[in-house]
Amino acid sequence: MPVLNFASPPFPDEAISSWLDRIAARFGAGRDELADYLGLGDGDLDYDMSPRDQKALAHGTRLAPSEIALLPIRHRTPWIGVEDLVEPDIETGVRGLICPRCLEEDEAAGRHQYVRSQWLDVWSVRCRVHGCALQNFEDADLYARQTGPRRVRLTGLFEQTRGPERRRRLKPVRAAGISVPCELTALELAIERARQGSPFDPNLWSLGRSWPAARSALCDLSDLLLTRSRLSGRPILATWFDRPDDLLPAAFTCGAPRRGALGALLAPWRVRVLAGVAVLAARPDKFLSSALHGYGPNHLLELQGISTKLADKLPNLVRVAARDPLGMLLCAATPKEIERLASRSIYWPRPLRDRMASAAAMALAGAGDLADM
Repeated sequence: MPVLNFASPPFPDEAISSWLDRIAARFGAGRDELADYLGLGDGDLDYDMSPRDQKALAHGTRLAPSEIALLPIRHRTPWIGVEDLVEPDIETGVRGLICPRCLEEDEAAGRHQYVRSQWLDVWSVRCRVHGCALQNFEDADLYARQTGPRRVRLTGLFEQTRGPERRRRLKPVRAAGISVPCELTALELAIERARQGSPFDPNLWSLGRSWPAARSALCDLSDLLLTRSRLSGRPILATWFDRPDDLLPAAFTCGAPRRGALGALLAPWRVRVLAGVAVLAARPDKFLSSALHGYGPNHLLELQGISTKLADKLPNLVRVAARDPLGMLLCAATPKEIERLASRSIYWPRPLRDRMASAAAMALAGAGDLADM
Protein backbone atom coordinates (compact mmCIF):
# COMPACT_ATOMS: atom_id res chain seq x y z
CA MET A 1 0.00 0.00 0.00
CA PRO A 2 1.29 3.52 -0.78
CA VAL A 3 2.38 5.79 2.07
CA LEU A 4 2.40 9.59 1.95
CA ASN A 5 5.62 11.35 2.91
CA PHE A 6 3.63 13.85 4.92
CA ALA A 7 0.00 14.04 5.96
CA SER A 8 -1.17 16.38 8.70
CA PRO A 9 -3.75 14.80 11.02
CA PRO A 10 -7.39 15.89 10.77
CA PHE A 11 -8.87 18.37 13.19
CA PRO A 12 -11.26 16.77 15.70
CA ASP A 13 -14.33 18.29 14.03
CA GLU A 14 -13.12 18.16 10.42
CA ALA A 15 -15.00 16.50 7.57
CA ILE A 16 -13.03 13.73 5.87
CA SER A 17 -13.44 15.35 2.45
CA SER A 18 -11.89 18.53 3.86
CA TRP A 19 -8.98 16.60 5.32
CA LEU A 20 -8.33 14.82 2.02
CA ASP A 21 -8.54 18.16 0.18
CA ARG A 22 -5.88 19.60 2.51
CA ILE A 23 -3.59 16.62 2.05
CA ALA A 24 -4.04 16.70 -1.72
CA ALA A 25 -3.29 20.44 -1.80
CA ARG A 26 0.03 19.83 -0.07
CA PHE A 27 1.01 17.58 -2.97
CA GLY A 28 -0.44 19.79 -5.69
CA ALA A 29 -3.14 17.23 -6.50
CA GLY A 30 -6.91 16.94 -6.32
CA ARG A 31 -8.94 14.82 -3.91
CA ASP A 32 -9.82 12.24 -6.59
CA GLU A 33 -6.15 11.82 -7.51
CA LEU A 34 -5.24 11.33 -3.87
CA ALA A 35 -8.03 8.79 -3.39
CA ASP A 36 -6.86 6.83 -6.44
CA TYR A 37 -3.28 6.90 -5.21
CA LEU A 38 -4.25 5.58 -1.78
CA GLY A 39 -6.60 3.01 -3.27
CA LEU A 40 -9.77 4.34 -1.66
CA GLY A 41 -13.16 3.17 -2.88
CA ASP A 42 -16.02 5.19 -4.35
CA GLY A 43 -18.19 5.27 -1.22
CA ASP A 44 -19.23 8.39 0.66
CA LEU A 45 -16.23 8.71 2.98
CA ASP A 46 -17.72 11.68 4.81
CA TYR A 47 -20.53 9.45 6.01
CA ASP A 48 -18.80 6.11 6.54
CA MET A 49 -15.84 4.00 5.40
CA SER A 50 -15.44 0.34 4.64
CA PRO A 51 -12.83 -1.62 6.62
CA ARG A 52 -10.73 -1.72 3.45
CA ASP A 53 -10.80 2.07 3.09
CA GLN A 54 -10.05 2.51 6.78
CA LYS A 55 -6.99 0.30 6.45
CA ALA A 56 -5.78 2.04 3.26
CA LEU A 57 -6.23 5.54 4.70
CA ALA A 58 -4.63 4.63 8.02
CA HIS A 59 -1.62 3.10 6.25
CA GLY A 60 -1.25 5.99 3.81
CA THR A 61 -1.47 8.73 6.48
CA ARG A 62 0.30 6.77 9.23
CA LEU A 63 -2.59 7.24 11.64
CA ALA A 64 -3.98 4.52 13.87
CA PRO A 65 -6.91 2.60 12.33
CA SER A 66 -8.89 3.29 15.51
CA GLU A 67 -8.56 7.05 14.85
CA ILE A 68 -9.62 6.70 11.23
CA ALA A 69 -12.67 4.60 12.16
CA LEU A 70 -14.12 7.45 14.26
CA LEU A 71 -13.82 10.17 11.60
CA PRO A 72 -16.99 9.54 9.52
CA ILE A 73 -19.94 11.71 10.52
CA ARG A 74 -22.16 8.74 11.36
CA HIS A 75 -19.90 8.08 14.37
CA ARG A 76 -20.08 11.73 15.50
CA THR A 77 -23.76 12.57 15.06
CA PRO A 78 -26.43 10.25 16.47
CA TRP A 79 -29.30 9.21 14.20
CA ILE A 80 -27.81 10.63 11.02
CA GLY A 81 -28.18 8.88 7.67
CA VAL A 82 -26.32 9.42 4.43
CA GLU A 83 -29.43 11.16 3.06
CA ASP A 84 -29.05 13.75 5.85
CA LEU A 85 -25.85 15.11 4.30
CA VAL A 86 -25.69 18.06 1.94
CA GLU A 87 -25.22 16.75 -1.57
CA PRO A 88 -21.80 17.39 -3.18
CA ASP A 89 -21.51 19.59 -6.23
CA ILE A 90 -21.68 17.46 -9.38
CA GLU A 91 -18.72 19.20 -11.06
CA THR A 92 -16.37 20.01 -8.17
CA GLY A 93 -17.32 17.38 -5.58
CA VAL A 94 -17.39 20.17 -2.99
CA ARG A 95 -20.00 19.56 -0.33
CA GLY A 96 -21.28 21.42 2.66
CA LEU A 97 -21.60 25.01 3.77
CA ILE A 98 -19.19 27.31 5.56
CA CYS A 99 -19.14 29.68 8.49
CA PRO A 100 -17.09 32.70 7.37
CA ARG A 101 -16.28 33.62 10.97
CA CYS A 102 -14.79 30.18 11.64
CA LEU A 103 -12.58 30.49 8.56
CA GLU A 104 -11.53 33.99 9.58
CA GLU A 105 -10.55 32.64 13.01
CA ASP A 106 -8.55 29.85 11.36
CA GLU A 107 -6.72 32.49 9.35
CA ALA A 108 -6.09 34.71 12.37
CA ALA A 109 -4.79 31.76 14.40
CA GLY A 110 -2.38 30.77 11.62
CA ARG A 111 -3.85 27.27 11.21
CA HIS A 112 -5.21 25.41 8.22
CA GLN A 113 -8.66 26.48 7.12
CA TYR A 114 -10.96 23.48 7.04
CA VAL A 115 -14.60 22.40 6.70
CA ARG A 116 -16.31 21.27 9.90
CA SER A 117 -18.34 18.07 9.75
CA GLN A 118 -21.31 19.87 11.31
CA TRP A 119 -21.60 21.99 8.17
CA LEU A 120 -22.43 18.88 6.12
CA ASP A 121 -25.61 18.16 8.09
CA VAL A 122 -28.72 19.11 6.09
CA TRP A 123 -30.62 19.88 9.33
CA SER A 124 -27.97 22.32 10.52
CA VAL A 125 -28.35 25.89 9.23
CA ARG A 126 -26.30 27.83 11.81
CA CYS A 127 -22.73 27.62 13.07
CA ARG A 128 -22.79 26.08 16.54
CA VAL A 129 -19.88 28.27 17.61
CA HIS A 130 -20.97 31.68 16.34
CA GLY A 131 -24.70 31.24 15.79
CA CYS A 132 -24.58 32.85 12.34
CA ALA A 133 -26.19 31.35 9.24
CA LEU A 134 -24.04 29.02 7.17
CA GLN A 135 -23.50 30.06 3.57
CA ASN A 136 -22.77 28.12 0.42
CA PHE A 137 -19.22 26.96 -0.16
CA GLU A 138 -19.60 28.04 -3.78
CA ASP A 139 -20.62 31.58 -2.78
CA ALA A 140 -17.11 32.21 -1.50
CA ASP A 141 -15.55 30.34 -4.45
CA LEU A 142 -13.29 28.42 -2.07
CA TYR A 143 -10.84 25.67 -2.86
CA ALA A 144 -8.02 24.17 -0.80
CA ARG A 145 -4.64 25.58 -1.82
CA GLN A 146 -1.12 25.39 -0.41
CA THR A 147 -0.08 28.92 0.66
CA GLY A 148 3.03 28.16 2.68
CA PRO A 149 5.35 25.36 3.73
CA ARG A 150 2.96 24.27 6.49
CA ARG A 151 -0.29 25.88 5.61
CA VAL A 152 -3.37 25.22 3.50
CA ARG A 153 -6.08 27.80 3.15
CA LEU A 154 -9.40 27.90 1.35
CA THR A 155 -9.07 30.47 -1.38
CA GLY A 156 -10.72 31.50 -4.61
CA LEU A 157 -10.30 29.51 -7.79
CA PHE A 158 -9.26 32.73 -9.58
CA GLU A 159 -6.42 33.25 -7.12
CA GLN A 160 -5.47 29.59 -7.39
CA THR A 161 -4.99 29.65 -11.16
CA ARG A 162 -3.09 32.91 -11.59
CA GLY A 163 0.71 32.98 -11.47
CA PRO A 164 2.47 34.26 -8.31
CA GLU A 165 3.73 37.38 -10.08
CA ARG A 166 0.17 38.44 -10.98
CA ARG A 167 -1.73 37.04 -7.99
CA ARG A 168 -3.91 39.59 -6.27
CA ARG A 169 -4.14 39.86 -2.52
CA LEU A 170 -6.53 37.21 -1.22
CA LYS A 171 -9.90 38.63 -0.34
CA PRO A 172 -11.52 37.84 3.02
CA VAL A 173 -14.54 35.57 3.11
CA ARG A 174 -17.77 37.52 3.60
CA ALA A 175 -21.11 36.29 4.84
CA ALA A 176 -24.00 36.18 2.38
CA GLY A 177 -26.39 37.95 4.74
CA ILE A 178 -28.73 34.99 5.29
CA SER A 179 -31.04 35.43 8.27
CA VAL A 180 -32.45 32.48 10.22
CA PRO A 181 -36.00 32.99 11.57
CA CYS A 182 -36.58 32.32 15.26
CA GLU A 183 -38.88 29.37 14.56
CA LEU A 184 -36.15 27.65 12.53
CA THR A 185 -33.59 28.29 15.28
CA ALA A 186 -35.99 26.62 17.72
CA LEU A 187 -36.46 23.64 15.40
CA GLU A 188 -32.74 23.23 14.82
CA LEU A 189 -32.08 23.09 18.57
CA ALA A 190 -35.00 20.70 19.07
CA ILE A 191 -33.63 18.35 16.38
CA GLU A 192 -30.19 18.41 17.95
CA ARG A 193 -31.67 17.42 21.32
CA ALA A 194 -33.92 14.78 19.72
CA ARG A 195 -30.91 13.09 18.13
CA GLN A 196 -29.43 12.86 21.61
CA GLY A 197 -32.53 11.04 22.82
CA SER A 198 -34.66 13.88 24.22
CA PRO A 199 -38.30 14.09 23.07
CA PHE A 200 -39.64 17.16 21.30
CA ASP A 201 -41.41 19.56 23.63
CA PRO A 202 -45.12 18.62 23.28
CA ASN A 203 -46.10 22.16 24.29
CA LEU A 204 -44.31 23.52 21.25
CA TRP A 205 -44.06 20.83 18.58
CA SER A 206 -46.31 18.21 16.96
CA LEU A 207 -43.31 15.93 16.46
CA GLY A 208 -43.75 13.36 19.24
CA ARG A 209 -40.85 11.59 20.93
CA SER A 210 -39.08 9.65 18.14
CA TRP A 211 -36.55 11.34 15.86
CA PRO A 212 -36.98 8.80 13.01
CA ALA A 213 -40.74 9.47 12.90
CA ALA A 214 -40.18 13.23 13.17
CA ARG A 215 -37.57 13.11 10.41
CA SER A 216 -39.97 11.30 8.09
CA ALA A 217 -42.57 14.03 8.62
CA LEU A 218 -40.09 16.88 8.20
CA CYS A 219 -38.82 15.44 4.90
CA ASP A 220 -42.37 14.99 3.57
CA LEU A 221 -43.29 18.56 4.55
CA SER A 222 -40.16 19.83 2.78
CA ASP A 223 -41.28 18.04 -0.36
CA LEU A 224 -44.74 19.58 -0.01
CA LEU A 225 -43.33 23.10 -0.01
CA LEU A 226 -41.43 22.40 -3.22
CA THR A 227 -44.41 21.05 -5.17
CA ARG A 228 -46.55 23.16 -7.45
CA SER A 229 -49.85 24.68 -6.41
CA ARG A 230 -52.93 23.25 -8.07
CA LEU A 231 -54.45 26.73 -8.26
CA SER A 232 -51.69 28.92 -9.67
CA GLY A 233 -49.01 26.54 -10.97
CA ARG A 234 -46.42 28.32 -8.84
CA PRO A 235 -44.42 26.38 -6.23
CA ILE A 236 -46.23 26.35 -2.91
CA LEU A 237 -43.19 27.75 -1.11
CA ALA A 238 -43.06 30.85 -3.33
CA THR A 239 -46.79 31.36 -2.93
CA TRP A 240 -46.71 31.06 0.83
CA PHE A 241 -43.74 33.37 1.29
CA ASP A 242 -44.95 35.80 -1.35
CA ARG A 243 -41.64 35.99 -3.21
CA PRO A 244 -41.01 36.45 -6.95
CA ASP A 245 -40.75 33.26 -8.97
CA ASP A 246 -37.41 34.31 -10.41
CA LEU A 247 -35.82 33.71 -7.00
CA LEU A 248 -36.71 30.03 -7.17
CA PRO A 249 -34.02 27.52 -8.23
CA ALA A 250 -34.46 26.44 -11.84
CA ALA A 251 -34.99 22.83 -10.76
CA PHE A 252 -38.19 23.87 -8.99
CA THR A 253 -39.63 26.07 -11.73
CA CYS A 254 -39.39 23.57 -14.60
CA GLY A 255 -41.37 20.42 -13.98
CA ALA A 256 -41.90 18.60 -10.72
CA PRO A 257 -38.91 18.54 -8.31
CA ARG A 258 -37.65 15.18 -7.20
CA ARG A 259 -38.46 13.92 -3.73
CA GLY A 260 -35.88 14.37 -1.01
CA ALA A 261 -34.34 17.44 -2.61
CA LEU A 262 -33.59 19.26 0.65
CA GLY A 263 -29.90 18.34 0.56
CA ALA A 264 -29.53 19.76 -2.95
CA LEU A 265 -30.83 23.23 -2.09
CA LEU A 266 -28.53 26.21 -1.75
CA ALA A 267 -28.25 27.76 1.70
CA PRO A 268 -30.86 30.56 1.36
CA TRP A 269 -33.46 28.17 -0.02
CA ARG A 270 -32.78 25.48 2.55
CA VAL A 271 -33.33 28.11 5.24
CA ARG A 272 -36.59 29.17 3.62
CA VAL A 273 -37.87 25.62 3.24
CA LEU A 274 -36.93 24.59 6.77
CA ALA A 275 -38.41 27.79 8.19
CA GLY A 276 -41.69 26.84 6.54
CA VAL A 277 -41.36 23.30 7.84
CA ALA A 278 -40.81 24.66 11.36
CA VAL A 279 -44.10 26.56 11.17
CA LEU A 280 -45.92 23.46 9.95
CA ALA A 281 -44.37 21.18 12.57
CA ALA A 282 -45.18 23.49 15.47
CA ARG A 283 -48.44 23.34 17.32
CA PRO A 284 -50.89 25.56 15.40
CA ASP A 285 -51.48 27.85 18.37
CA LYS A 286 -47.75 28.65 18.61
CA PHE A 287 -46.73 29.87 15.17
CA LEU A 288 -50.03 30.55 13.42
CA SER A 289 -49.49 34.30 13.31
CA SER A 290 -46.02 33.72 11.88
CA ALA A 291 -47.43 31.32 9.31
CA LEU A 292 -49.93 33.85 8.07
CA HIS A 293 -47.27 36.60 8.08
CA GLY A 294 -49.68 39.10 9.61
CA TYR A 295 -52.36 38.58 6.96
CA GLY A 296 -55.84 37.21 7.31
CA PRO A 297 -56.85 33.60 6.58
CA ASN A 298 -57.71 34.50 2.97
CA HIS A 299 -54.15 35.65 2.23
CA LEU A 300 -52.91 32.37 0.75
CA LEU A 301 -56.05 31.99 -1.34
CA GLU A 302 -55.60 35.52 -2.70
CA LEU A 303 -52.03 34.73 -3.68
CA GLN A 304 -53.31 31.67 -5.50
CA GLY A 305 -55.59 33.88 -7.56
CA ILE A 306 -58.79 33.34 -5.58
CA SER A 307 -60.51 36.65 -4.83
CA THR A 308 -61.95 37.46 -1.42
CA LYS A 309 -65.41 37.32 -2.94
CA LEU A 310 -64.78 33.83 -4.27
CA ALA A 311 -63.12 32.76 -1.02
CA ASP A 312 -66.30 33.72 0.83
CA LYS A 313 -68.06 31.05 -1.21
CA LEU A 314 -65.50 28.42 -0.20
CA PRO A 315 -66.04 28.06 3.56
CA ASN A 316 -64.10 24.80 3.79
CA LEU A 317 -60.93 26.33 2.35
CA VAL A 318 -61.17 29.39 4.56
CA ARG A 319 -61.89 27.32 7.66
CA VAL A 320 -58.84 25.13 7.02
CA ALA A 321 -56.58 28.14 6.49
CA ALA A 322 -57.80 29.75 9.70
CA ARG A 323 -57.31 26.72 11.91
CA ASP A 324 -53.96 25.22 11.00
CA PRO A 325 -50.96 26.29 8.86
CA LEU A 326 -50.76 22.72 7.58
CA GLY A 327 -54.31 22.95 6.31
CA MET A 328 -53.52 26.31 4.77
CA LEU A 329 -50.77 24.71 2.68
CA LEU A 330 -52.92 21.74 1.72
CA CYS A 331 -55.42 24.19 0.25
CA ALA A 332 -52.84 24.86 -2.45
CA ALA A 333 -51.77 21.24 -2.98
CA THR A 334 -53.23 18.95 -5.62
CA PRO A 335 -55.57 16.18 -4.45
CA LYS A 336 -52.93 13.67 -5.56
CA GLU A 337 -50.30 15.35 -3.37
CA ILE A 338 -52.71 15.48 -0.42
CA GLU A 339 -53.46 11.79 -0.77
CA ARG A 340 -49.75 11.00 -1.03
CA LEU A 341 -49.05 12.91 2.17
CA ALA A 342 -51.98 11.25 3.91
CA SER A 343 -50.60 7.81 3.02
CA ARG A 344 -47.11 8.85 4.14
CA SER A 345 -48.42 10.21 7.44
CA ILE A 346 -48.73 6.72 8.91
CA TYR A 347 -44.99 7.07 9.58
CA TRP A 348 -45.36 10.47 11.24
CA PRO A 349 -45.63 11.26 14.96
CA ARG A 350 -49.21 10.91 16.13
CA PRO A 351 -49.85 14.63 16.92
CA LEU A 352 -48.87 15.64 13.39
CA ARG A 353 -50.62 12.62 11.88
CA ASP A 354 -53.89 13.64 13.57
CA ARG A 355 -53.53 17.19 12.26
CA MET A 356 -52.85 15.82 8.78
CA ALA A 357 -55.98 13.67 8.79
CA SER A 358 -58.20 16.59 9.75
CA ALA A 359 -56.55 19.09 7.39
CA ALA A 360 -56.52 16.66 4.48
CA ALA A 361 -60.22 15.88 4.81
CA MET A 362 -61.15 19.56 4.83
CA ALA A 363 -58.73 20.47 2.02
CA LEU A 364 -60.11 17.71 -0.20
CA ALA A 365 -63.61 18.91 0.57
CA GLY A 366 -62.49 22.41 -0.36
CA ALA A 367 -61.06 21.07 -3.61
CA GLY A 368 -64.50 19.68 -4.40
CA ASP A 369 -66.06 23.05 -3.63
CA LEU A 370 -63.63 24.75 -6.00
CA ALA A 371 -64.28 22.21 -8.75
CA ASP A 372 -68.01 22.90 -8.48
CA MET A 373 -67.60 26.68 -8.85
